[in-house]
Amino acid sequence: MKTILIRFCIFCGVSFFLSSAQSQNLEIGPAALVINQFHDSNTPGALIGFGGTLHTEVYNANFGADIINFGQHRLNVTVRAGKRFSFGKHLRFSLGLYTGSVIQFDPTIEQDPLTLSYASALRLEQEGMNSSQFEGELQNLENRSKELDEIALGWNVAEAVTGVRYNFSRRISFSLKASMGYQILVTGRDLKASSKQSLIDQMSQTSTNSMSTASKHQLAKDIGARDLHFSNLDAMFFGGSAALAIHL
Repeated sequence: MKTILIRFCIFCGVSFFLSSAQSQNLEIGPAALVINQFHDSNTPGALIGFGGTLHTEVYNANFGADIINFGQHRLNVTVRAGKRFSFGKHLRFSLGLYTGSVIQFDPTIEQDPLTLSYASALRLEQEGMNSSQFEGELQNLENRSKELDEIALGWNVAEAVTGVRYNFSRRISFSLKASMGYQILVTGRDLKASSKQSLIDQMSQTSTNSMSTASKHQLAKDIGARDLHFSNLDAMFFGGSAALAIHL
């Protein structure tokens, strides 16, 4: 699934940029990126990754795509559209505002617990519920979504980018950029946690004995269940990048 999504993004981006009759100033080359957060990673400090970048201008609008590897197969794929204003000749300064989608893959992320603690299992049995059946439902959920935790889908609602670029020649340039933006990101862990919470609510509603609020909270904490709230999905992000570009 991960390979298919990456290939699809690359195919769509390259096909759009190269097929447009109005495409101007096509830039492509290697890039390095530093960001303050990635997926559900708890890694302290900034993350540094390397990959490639693509940028062009179509109908007076700017479009770009980045594919960055942060090591251990942690990938960040970003596609953006917006407007960039530049001035200067050999040394050019720019300021742009963009919006666009982001897809992240993190195979190193830790899995949420799938088994009940002894305390939660005992509490369920005391309230007349089958703890073994509930564990079986949890395992079925995991089997249906084994790779879900690794994937995150989001939208960079607004991203401000400022930078400086030095043109070595008409075809080659080097640029440094800094960015700040507002992002909405839904991870596979968020979706799975919401499914677990729905499972708890469903079990409580179908049981002959209603589950107490304290038992619900304890069980949710035990298995990593939570509702999907917008306040847990949005965040500010910061980054910086360096890129060597070939102008086609």
